[in-house]
Amino acid sequence: MCPAVRTLDLTLPLVFCMQGATWAASPGICDLAEKRGGLVKYAVVVEPDENGDRVIAADIDGDGSADKITWFDPGSGSIIPADSSTLTLTLSSSGNRFMVQEQRLDVVKFQKKYFVITGWLESEQGPWHSAVHALTGKGIEEVCSFSGKGLGP
Repeated sequence: MCPAVRTLDLTLPLVFCMQGATWAASPGICDLAEKRGGLVKYAVVVEPDENGDRVIAADIDGDGSADKITWFDPGSGSIIPADSSTLTLTLSSSGNRFMVQEQRLDVVKFQKKYFVITGWLESEQGPWHSAVHALTGKGIEEVCSFSGKGLGP
């Protein structure tokens, strides 16, 4: 829980409150996620297979074997898609599976680590919410999140 801070500009304390301990783990990812198009150049581009799934094999848990990142994006052109996107992380060391599902999601590789950026938009006028999740040996962990009105970042 963040301490109460009295100041004329509440933006800075709010950002520190939302991102808190994540700065040391992933410096810069939250800053980029706040900016429109800030993570575009880090997007992982994978062609979907015959089922529409995109698959990446990468050693997420550090055991020397490839873990499996699979995500499905229904590819809706609508601002509010009818079906959610889903990402599943399967760890080779334990066989454990972790899943995140949201209206929209993207996979990015930033500083040699994989992240999933999730987001939803209630209507064309907002509100919106976006979150950055790290793919780790412990599963899928939220790093930071943002909300607002309008179309969002």
